[in-house]
Amino acid sequence: MAQARKITHEYTKFILVAAKSDLHEERVVSEREGRKFAKKNGIPYIETSAKSNLNIDVCFQELTELVFDSEVLREHSKIIKYVKQEKCTIV
Repeated sequence: MAQARKITHEYTKFILVAAKSDLHEERVVSEREGRKFAKKNGIPYIETSAKSNLNIDVCFQELTELVFDSEVLREHSKIIKYVKQEKCTIV
């Protein structure tokens, strides 16, 4: 996380998304470990599965709320300048 924060813009928001949560047998990181990591780093944690349509909409809703509830709107003029100079990426 420290490396990710170092190379991203100060306004970057993070969400830890556990994808393919329907594949229980192939899981490498437990839900408990994921939640612990997310809590330690102060970021939301969401379990998702496109196959079973689990929390896909919740994931995008959470990201949207993070952006709109953040200092981004309060610093609107700075953001517009940044967006014009850079590109927006959702990973």
